[in-house]
Amino acid sequence: MNKNKHYIAEQKFRPLKHQLQKVFKELRFSILDNKPPAATQVIEFIQLTEIMISYPGFGDENYADFLAACRQLGRLTPDTPLPVWRQHLDAVAAQRSRCHQSFRS
Repeated sequence: MNKNKHYIAEQKFRPLKHQLQKVFKELRFSILDNKPPAATQVIEFIQLTEIMISYPGFGDENYADFLAACRQLGRLTPDTPLPVWRQHLDAVAAQRSRCHQSFRS
């Protein structure tokens, strides 16, 4: 890893990734509490995702699919049934796992 990429990873990408994981957990906890996530949480998650994928070299080939899954989540409404919310959160988690797995390989 070159020096600039290492700096970006340590100072920008990792903290952002941790923040994204925190918000994703909050989305999951809402569903576990049998409530749809707050719109503000979903918007924050999508905004953080868009920032995260702006950093090249950290799984770029997976970004389009991950962003698409996140944006699908953003199309849900408070009236969307909880099983549909779960399905979309699972899809985002699956995309994240694919990205992490291919990036580590």
